[in-house]
Amino acid sequence: MRLGGILRSGDNTMNSSYALVRAWIVIMVWMLTCLVDADSKLYRYVNIDEQCGLNTNENVDITAPAGEVKVTVQQTSIDAVNCSLTLTAPAGKRISVFFEGVFYFPVPDCSYGSLTLRDPVTKQHLTPSQGVCGLIQESQPKPEWMTLYYTAFNKLEFVLHAKSTTLMGSIVFTMKYTTFTDTGGNCFRCADVEQKDVSVCIDKKLICDSTRNCFDGSDEDFRYTSNKSCSFKCAKGNQTISSEEVCNGINTCADGSDEHDDVCVPRKAEPFSTLSTVDIVVSIICAVILVILTIVCLYCYCCPPPPRRYRKAYKRAQKEARRARAAQASIDGQPARNAQQV
Repeated sequence: MRLGGILRSGDNTMNSSYALVRAWIVIMVWMLTCLVDADSKLYRYVNIDEQCGLNTNENVDITAPAGEVKVTVQQTSIDAVNCSLTLTAPAGKRISVFFEGVFYFPVPDCSYGSLTLRDPVTKQHLTPSQGVCGLIQESQPKPEWMTLYYTAFNKLEFVLHAKSTTLMGSIVFTMKYTTFTDTGGNCFRCADVEQKDVSVCIDKKLICDSTRNCFDGSDEDFRYTSNKSCSFKCAKGNQTISSEEVCNGINTCADGSDEHDDVCVPRKAEPFSTLSTVDIVVSIICAVILVILTIVCLYCYCCPPPPRRYRKAYKRAQKEARRARAAQASIDGQPARNAQQV
């Protein structure tokens, strides 16, 4: 009877251990989500691809303070390009956008096809009325229309149109957008070196993250952010340079470390680095908690504590064993006392 009770108690212990393991798995998944959630909160990526040939009109709500719109439409995949994309920021915000890198919209001229940026609230064209087109390499001088555009309200519309017979290649370009306010508050105000007629104040989490969010790059320049993490320290010596001078094809550091592949290749492969100092600290805390929970769960699984009923039975057995030893000692000692009396 006692053995059966102990076995049932052991089954309960195993069930408790399995429950701990299941809880550990759930917690681990949650912790991993905690570690990677920063990206979804800071940046939003939107793609325009072959679906643009289906006369699509897409609306995207953007709660992230920044992101990019990447357009890749292959020439042979569609009969015609005709689509629009509307970004909607939270109420009270405005949207700024600028071109990043190459711009390929290969048509004879913009009457055959173009990209147009519009403010759907005011119905005004932000780009020239005929749209923009052409082939602009990253190393080429930028035309006047490759500048900063911004809306008066919280909506921005991209409109693409072209006939496939007039396209001389694929449409490829990327635009970076940022939601901002011009009323100040707890935000970083771009230096506005080139734009004097608007005050762009962006989320402070976007500064010093190795990504240009201000059109003039002031969010990555310690001269404007007063944040030394924006600067780049050369590998040898105490030389420090601005982040704008890193990976620009010119050896600014005396040792040339600002143009080394181990610095520039990751930046080109992963242009959006979304971990701020706060994100890093939170990630470290989450990782430490995850390790502690793992150790506790493994210990409970491998060395489970005895259930309450088992502990009571064990204590009773110990008492009975002590009594038996005492009785045996008493019996063994009785002949010796009798001999002494004789």
